[in-house]
Amino acid sequence: MTKLNAGTQRAQGFISAYKYSLLNHGTRNVWEAYGKPSPAKQDAWRDCCQLCAKHNGENLTVVGVTCHIFTAAFTFKENGRKFLCYITPCNDYKIAL
Repeated sequence: MTKLNAGTQRAQGFISAYKYSLLNHGTRNVWEAYGKPSPAKQDAWRDCCQLCAKHNGENLTVVGVTCHIFTAAFTFKENGRKFLCYITPCNDYKIAL
């Protein structure tokens, strides 16, 4: 997971997108986002679920969708601090909240 400084514009955008998604959609999975997701999207979602479980995360949700890709995010605690894990097709970001 790539650490991202919470003060950066990119990190603030990821945090805002996660909060907006939870506020407007609640937690949603890939089937709720796409209806009938492709096998590749189902595999990617399974990877997201495994990463979330590995970090004892909570509130895993699909944040953004296009016809080809999606992003997801969840929160987790590490050493008493809360973090956001923002998952993109290329990177997984760890942002302190």
